Amino acid sequence: MKNSMIKIVILSLAIAAFSSLTAAENKSPDTKGSHKPGLVQFPYPMKVLLPNMQEFKVDKEQEAKINEILTEVPEKMHTMMDASAALEHAIKKDVVKNKKTLKDVGASLEKLQRIKRDISNLQINTLNRLQEILSADQYSALFSKLRGSHQCK
Repeated sequence: MKNSMIKIVILSLAIAAFSSLTAAENKSPDTKGSHKPGLVQFPYPMKVLLPNMQEFKVDKEQEAKINEILTEVPEKMHTMMDASAALEHAIKKDVVKNKKTLKDVGASLEKLQRIKRDISNLQINTLNRLQEILSADQYSALFSKLRGSHQCK
């Protein structure tokens, strides 16, 4: 009885694992929008700042500099995140479905690491630019509000 229970549990786990692998490999390769962060998950202060510019007393000069960020950063960020997600999907498929080895996917892993590093670099540079644009009080108030909205821990 005990052996048959163990076999049932093992069989159930194996079926669950196979089902999740099968679902992952059959997932649409369209990875647009399935963004994962770079190496470190940074907060996204624009989500709180933009709808609350008056509350943070952002002046016209600051607003112009924030708009500069908005015209250049999101497109770069989303392009890199899409590339990262697509490469992750390809690596998973190669290993799970096509039985590729670490040696086979090594170059792809290196490329993924570079992309994620570039994402983190862009995030850090953007946060630094925002620190330069906003006063210390504005920046502090922004991150207090971010913490309150669970956007920043």
